[in-house]
Amino acid sequence: MSDDLAGAGAYAPAARERDNRRLFARLGIVVVAMFGFGYALVPFYEKICEVTGIRDLAKADVVRNTQVDLTRSVRLEFDSNVRKLPWQFRPLETVIAAVLIYRLLAFYLPMFQAISAVQRH
Repeated sequence: MSDDLAGAGAYAPAARERDNRRLFARLGIVVVAMFGFGYALVPFYEKICEVTGIRDLAKADVVRNTQVDLTRSVRLEFDSNVRKLPWQFRPLETVIAAVLIYRLLAFYLPMFQAISAVQRH
């Protein structure tokens, strides 16, 4: 054990500087390789998309159906949490079934509750 500690103190500054330069050069090569790999991925990705037919920007998508299905509706649920604030905020209708082509209005009822001296802690 004493040999290990004695060897650590005897590490020459010139050798340490050489090892640091070598490590810096290796890390620099890794950084350049990672940047080059990321730069090369763009044309590689475009070729894969071209071969598979995914994301072909030169060709417009074929529109199959532009009719809106009025029989389908979406259920909207309104929630109004105010946590520990001294007021209430609740929707007049909590659930609305809506067809997405129509514009809807949702109404809320705000009610402020005065804070009394007893409620303050």
